[in-house]
Amino acid sequence: MVRSPHRPTRCRSSSRFAALLVSLVVLHPFTGHAVPSDTIAIGRSLPLTGPIASYGAAKRDGADAYIHKVNNAGGVAGRQIKLATLDDAYEPQKAISNLRRLAAEDQRPRINPVPFSGSSASL
Repeated sequence: MVRSPHRPTRCRSSSRFAALLVSLVVLHPFTGHAVPSDTIAIGRSLPLTGPIASYGAAKRDGADAYIHKVNNAGGVAGRQIKLATLDDAYEPQKAISNLRRLAAEDQRPRINPVPFSGSSASL
């Protein structure tokens, strides 16, 4: 089976996510936010309801499984990852509101917009 060079594989996606986690650990001391030192807080807004709810649920479930695996293996540099998820229902204004709320609650918003979406265009 030949894979398209334009489609990310699961391995590439995991590598990108791992790189994001490492960068959060490295950059965390410079953010000025008060998060417990034994926790890495990450927040995200996904379309869990609305016209592409199944896509949002798949993204949520995949990331949750990987976070669970990382946390069970000792976390990142000994720190556990706390992942908060908010539903934007595939609506741009809700996505913006969710990311602002996450930032206000010290949940480092992770902007990984849904491709071809009105929500990603608003970010």
